[in-house]
Amino acid sequence: MAETELRRMNRMELIEIIYALQQEQKILEDEKKTLEDRLENWTIQCEESGTIAEAAAKMNGLFEAAQATANQYLEAVRQESEKSRIRLKQQAEETKEEQDRILAEAKEKAETIRQEADNYRISVRKECKEMIDQAEETIREKWDAFDRRVQTYLKNHEELNIFLGRNMFERHTYE
Repeated sequence: MAETELRRMNRMELIEIIYALQQEQKILEDEKKTLEDRLENWTIQCEESGTIAEAAAKMNGLFEAAQATANQYLEAVRQESEKSRIRLKQQAEETKEEQDRILAEAKEKAETIRQEADNYRISVRKECKEMIDQAEETIREKWDAFDRRVQTYLKNHEELNIFLGRNMFERHTYE
């Protein structure tokens, strides 16, 4: 497989590849065992048909080829496993870096939002204080105006009472 194909694979695909290679290794080991059993049977047949030296000479090449093939396959599996382990380690490091970056961004955004909220809270408090001060000033002005009107009314009313009171007294005395 090309290295770029392996880089594009996710962890599950890489694990599946490793699992498949392990299964192939088991199959080859089973085949090796079968070949060894056959070799043992053939050895017995060779002993029956001739000398041990003749049988060993015949079997030596076959056994060495089978062993070389098994060794070659096991080495390929080990190399692939090591490459996969390295890739998984790199992916874990990249994932950790990405996680740290995202966490840093989230903290930065949270701090920005908190700062904006604090600024907004301060501006709202300032506005509220200004509105309260303005409302208190308006209340004082209206109260003063009301008080002046009431005083004027009472003053006018006293004069009216006095005026009405004299007229009534005069009316009653003249009648």
